[in-house]
Amino acid sequence: MASPSTQSPQRYDVEAIVRQVLAELLGRGVNGLAGKTNPTGKTSTDAAPKSGELTVGKKIVTAADLEGRLSGIKRLLVQRGAVVTPSARDELRKHGVAIASTVLGGKQTSTIHLAMAETNFRTDSLLALLTSEGLTVQEQAAGSLLNVIDDLCKTVATGNQRGLLLTGVPAAALCVANRQNGVRAVLGTSLADFALARAAVAANLLVIDPKGRSLFELRQLTRELLQGGDTCPAEVRQRLG
Repeated sequence: MASPSTQSPQRYDVEAIVRQVLAELLGRGVNGLAGKTNPTGKTSTDAAPKSGELTVGKKIVTAADLEGRLSGIKRLLVQRGAVVTPSARDELRKHGVAIASTVLGGKQTSTIHLAMAETNFRTDSLLALLTSEGLTVQEQAAGSLLNVIDDLCKTVATGNQRGLLLTGVPAAALCVANRQNGVRAVLGTSLADFALARAAVAANLLVIDPKGRSLFELRQLTRELLQGGDTCPAEVRQRLG
């Protein structure tokens, strides 16, 4: 029988290693990532829970962050890119809590304005997938291509809004949309190509032909649209409005 020193690492050892490595990669100490702690033991980046929902705004979520907080909780919201340690995942499974990533804080938006024109695509499954990840989807009434684009563009051009247009005539839709002031529409092809195009013009409208697309592809492209912090080049911004 192997001695204690030769046995495989326990779960808490694995978690400690994960925390240390991630802290080094991020260039900050684990305590720095955790945020300031108040007398209740919760971090200052945690949001007050909604009904059945708990938000933890840390880069690394551990079992200690969840202790005594999962009663009645159905979904844990963590910021995009956050790491949930193995012991934390065990606690979530034990309480039947699902994990969803979302955009927390900053100037990013987690609301998608969805419109459709010239397509028979059914949005039920896509809506369920996006909302399960903490996104708010506001679906626009159907209509003719021009009317749908006009209404969607008015919304997108107001403030920090993002629009998703599903249509069977993407070329025509893209052309019409980019004639509207304040709209920077980009065609959704591959995720890599769209990411480059989005960053180049700070796109606020994604146009996709959903035919032949999987829900996973649509979800990836939509999440990429929500990335913020890009600045449209001055000369392009002046021309596009």
